[in-house]
Amino acid sequence: MTKLAFALDESGSVDDTEFDFIQNGLAAALAQLPTDSTYEVTVVAFSSGPANTVLSPTVIDSSATLAAVQTTIQDYDNQGGGTDIGQALTLIDLLHGDIGDTVGLVNVVTDGVSSTFSPEAAALAANGWDSLNFEAVTTSASTSVLEPVAFPGTVQVLNAGDALPNPLEDSFIIKVDTFEGFEAAIKSKVQKVIDSTDPDNNPSAVPLPASLPLIASGLGIFGFLGRRRKKSS
Repeated sequence: MTKLAFALDESGSVDDTEFDFIQNGLAAALAQLPTDSTYEVTVVAFSSGPANTVLSPTVIDSSATLAAVQTTIQDYDNQGGGTDIGQALTLIDLLHGDIGDTVGLVNVVTDGVSSTFSPEAAALAANGWDSLNFEAVTTSASTSVLEPVAFPGTVQVLNAGDALPNPLEDSFIIKVDTFEGFEAAIKSKVQKVIDSTDPDNNPSAVPLPASLPLIASGLGIFGFLGRRRKKSS
């Protein structure tokens, strides 16, 4: 199973119409997910106070579950306030704890400059999350604040429509000019996640045979394979 956690900026600079674009865009993007229990989805929203749970961790095990998830996201009312991404990451951590060897990817959409949240990002990584990526919507969103905390690998700052890297290998920030453009950006990101984590699409995501680590250690490459074979339950 792959865990997908989404954090939505509900600060005062995001008006109701703009937040609707975020909600509807995410709901549309999640329609791409298979309904065979391969993915679990969590959604939180953040402003300046403690973050809010929009959707508790939910395994997408049927079309009915997926539809209910989409409705829950679309029905949430944004609260307003400042911008504290760290609160969102803390809530995701609280909802999940240490995820161990399960694949976990966190995505944050924001239009503003957050206070420093390096400790919260580090805590996610320490608890097993594999990826922290962003959409920076409108020119007011500062990629310079986001770049130091994105993980893993090399951080790439991309424009909407650019080819996306494998999120398990490199992190990236997509710059989106308007909230209307968020749907296309998040759809491309979710599809890339599926391509990178679903064994049906990516044979390298299939766990290796149990005997292979012993063979690899005899060849002196066990340490190299360990990180890349972290995945799945």
